[in-house]
Amino acid sequence: MKKKMIIIGGGISGIYLSILLKKYLDMDVVVLEANDKPLKKLLATGNGRCNLSNKDLDKAHYDGDIKPWVNDIIHDFDIVEALKDIGLYTKYMGNLLYPYSESAKAVQTLFLNRAEEFGVKIICDEEVLSIKKSKHGYFIHAVHQDYQADYVTI
Repeated sequence: MKKKMIIIGGGISGIYLSILLKKYLDMDVVVLEANDKPLKKLLATGNGRCNLSNKDLDKAHYDGDIKPWVNDIIHDFDIVEALKDIGLYTKYMGNLLYPYSESAKAVQTLFLNRAEEFGVKIICDEEVLSIKKSKHGYFIHAVHQDYQADYVTI
């Protein structure tokens, strides 16, 4: 039986993670989004041109206990290649990374299409009220329904 992951939040991180989990681990994935549609904030990034990242990634920009391992993540992850792997071609304009289309709407469409192609279930207007861990995984209590999963990511 497939493991089930519930991702709380249908922003770019949640949707991207859902695609990766389906593509590489073939998990059952459900994204719970409190807004009426996923990737809503993405449309405003870069004045609608969709600023995806910044070349100036350095562990100095991070606070707290994560600094020791942030450097490994930053240097081992090639965002340009990772995005290309799901069909999003990008370009740097100065220090900022944009899609070739320079269109946040096009990026939103691509990510939602990929999620659909891989069988990610996205449920909107579903605010999570509580999460409880049990010996059988996680119990997620939301406004309209309760969910059970082996894993939860926020």
